[in-house]
Parts: sequence; structure tokens; C-alpha cells
Amino acid sequence: MAHEVKLKRGDVVRRSIAGAKGFFYPDINGQRMMVHRDCIGEHQAGWHDRDNYTAFQVPSDVFAAEDQYGSAQMMVVWVEKNG
Repeated sequence: MAHEVKLKRGDVVRRSIAGAKGFFYPDINGQRMMVHRDCIGEHQAGWHDRDNYTAFQVPSDVFAAEDQYGSAQMMVVWVEKNG
């Protein structure tokens, strides 16, 4: 069953960065990214929550061009659980 989250314009998320042993983590020390239009994020199956954040796949075009991961149509971001 897919777990989804509704992100609204103005919500902030964290970028996903590579870390130890090939795992990805929320960029806690980096800049936050603001969502520019409402969207639905799909939970990344098999990814473990990190530091009170959960990983979701969202359309890249909901973020400013400078925040996107190149030309990929989708990207993984981390959403704070109680944010």
C-alpha cells in the first residue's frame, strides 16, 4: 500500500544527500527547499526514517530550478514528521 503525503505551496522540505554505505539522508545542515505548488508525495518504500524525517518522491517541477536534481522528472525529498 502506498503511503502518501499532501504537500502544499509554502511547505519546506529537506534535500536528499548520499551518506554512509550508499544510503541517503535528509540534508539537515543544508538549506531547506520550499514547495512552489501543491503536490502529492509517495513514500519511498524501503527507506528508513532519519532524524524525524520521512522520504517521499515528488515531481521536480514543484521546486525552483536551482533546487532540482538536474533534469530528473521526479526527486526524493525528506518531510519532517511533525512539521
